[in-house]
Amino acid sequence: YAPNVSFINLVVHDSVRSGFYTSQEATNTLIYGCIVYNTGWASPDNAEGHGYYLQGSGEICDNLGFNSTGANFHVYASGADCHLRNLTMDGNVAFGAGTLQSVRPYRDWIIGVDAPAVGADNIVLKNNMGFLTGNPTTLAQVQIGRENVNGSLVLDSNYWPQGIVVKNWSNATVSGNVFAPQNSDYAVDLQENLTKLAAKWDNNCYAGPSKHRPFHFNSKECNFSEWKKATGYDSNSSCTGGRLQGTKVFVRPNRYEPGRANVVVYNWDRLSKVAIDVCSILRVGDAFEVRNAEDFFSPPVATGIFDGQALELPMSGLTVAKPNGPLKAPLPTGPTFNVFVLLSRTNQDIAVHARRQ
Repeated sequence: YAPNVSFINLVVHDSVRSGFYTSQEATNTLIYGCIVYNTGWASPDNAEGHGYYLQGSGEICDNLGFNSTGANFHVYASGADCHLRNLTMDGNVAFGAGTLQSVRPYRDWIIGVDAPAVGADNIVLKNNMGFLTGNPTTLAQVQIGRENVNGSLVLDSNYWPQGIVVKNWSNATVSGNVFAPQNSDYAVDLQENLTKLAAKWDNNCYAGPSKHRPFHFNSKECNFSEWKKATGYDSNSSCTGGRLQGTKVFVRPNRYEPGRANVVVYNWDRLSKVAIDVCSILRVGDAFEVRNAEDFFSPPVATGIFDGQALELPMSGLTVAKPNGPLKAPLPTGPTFNVFVLLSRTNQDIAVHARRQ
C-alpha cells in the first residue's frame, strides 16, 4: 500500500494468498528479478491467489511467475473509482496458472479492469514470455483488456506462443511480437465492443497449427489477408501455419547483480540438451552455477568455471517444487520449455540467496 518501494531478487513461495500485491496507492513500485511460485488456496468450490496481483504504478521487470492456484500476473481492478495507470512490465515470464487446483480455470496473464473501475491507461508490456503447460485449468490466451474502456497500450517484442485477446483499448502500438498459439485458439482476438481502436500494429509474427482463419475481429473470423484488409494492420507482418520449430533462447541479465541472468529456453524440437551462450553475462574464469527455476532450492543443474564456451543445459529430468498443503503437484514443463537462473560464484559464497523456511 506504500509508494516508492522496491523488491529485488526475492523468492516468494507457498503463500496462501498472492505472492505480491500492490494497491492503487502503491505508486512508483519496482518488482525486479523475483521468483514467485506455489501461491494461493483452493476449496471444493473455489480457488484464488495470484503470483503478482498488481494495481499500483511502476516497473515489473524480469520476474518469474508460475504454478499458482490463480493467475500469475493479475493486473486488475474492479472497484468504484479504481484504475490501472502507468505500469511497465518488461521481461517477465509466466506459465502454469491454475495448475495447483482443479476447480477454476485461470489465465497466466490478465490485464484490465471491469466496471465500475475507471479504466486502464499507459500500460506497457514488452519482452515478456509465456508458455502453455497443457494443464486443463490454464486458459491459453493472454488477456489484455476487459469490460471497460481503456486508454493507451503498448505491446512490444513479446514472445507468446499463445493467442492474445485485446479488448476495449482506445490507442495501441503493437509491434515486434510473436503470437503463436500451439492449440486451436485465435492468434489474435480483437474486440471493440465499447470503443474504437486507433493503432499502429505491424511487424509482428503469427504462427500456429494450420487454422484457416486464425484471427477474430469483433464478430468476424478472418484469415491473414482478410484480417489485414479489415483492420489496416500488419502490412509488414508474417503469418505461417504449423507448430513452432527449433530452439529459442532468451538470456536476460540482472541489472542489480552482476553475473546473474534468467535463461528462458523454448526447445520446440524437444532436444535432450540445449547450448546456451552466456558470454554477455560471465567472464572467463568466473565460477558459476545454474539453477532450475521450477525447483530453485534443489541442487544446481550445472556448476563450473566459465571457459567462454556455451553451457549445455539439460531439458529433461528436471524436478518441480511441490506445494505445501493440499494442492496439486505441478508437472515438469521440459523438455519443451524450461527456465534457469544463472548465478556467478566469483568472490562470494553462494548456495542460494534465500533459504527455504
